[in-house]
Amino acid sequence: TFKIIFSGSTHPAWYGNFIWNHFDKTRMLNRNEIINFVLKEFESEIYFLKNKKDLKNAQKSKKKIILSLNDRLVKKTSAKLPNLDYLKLVAKSEFFLTAPGTVMPLCHHLIESIKFGTIPITSYGDLIYPKLNENQSLPFQTFNDLHLMIEKALNMKKEEIEERQINLIKFYKKN
Repeated sequence: TFKIIFSGSTHPAWYGNFIWNHFDKTRMLNRNEIINFVLKEFESEIYFLKNKKDLKNAQKSKKKIILSLNDRLVKKTSAKLPNLDYLKLVAKSEFFLTAPGTVMPLCHHLIESIKFGTIPITSYGDLIYPKLNENQSLPFQTFNDLHLMIEKALNMKKEEIEERQINLIKFYKKN
């Protein structure tokens, strides 16, 4: 089992330039701001997944944050993992750091994490209906919030993780 994962493109032209606002009119952090912050603040906890063979090395590394980054344009042929292996990675993880997409902030990663009971660390759990609550996700809006939620995920007790996972799966089945 992996603690926290993120998998996706970080192409600067696609993910670094958009401006979205939360419902309270504060600016939403974009994908590249989120990932760059994590790279800076949690550098010693990160394992970079480069290909399918790296999955075993990631487990052996004991690193708590697994990043599978692709800075090229988004194409299925440039993915680090085949779709089935990617979904298995999501399912074997306790938390998924979700980051906004390009043409809209809501990204498929949020739905995938909910489906597998992988707790989203997200800035946009309020964009789905019904909204995710704090018993189903670790919400953030600011860099400070993001830091706190990652620390919370890294230190969360097994019982609380399992309770949130059950809540997510119930949420998915109901909605």
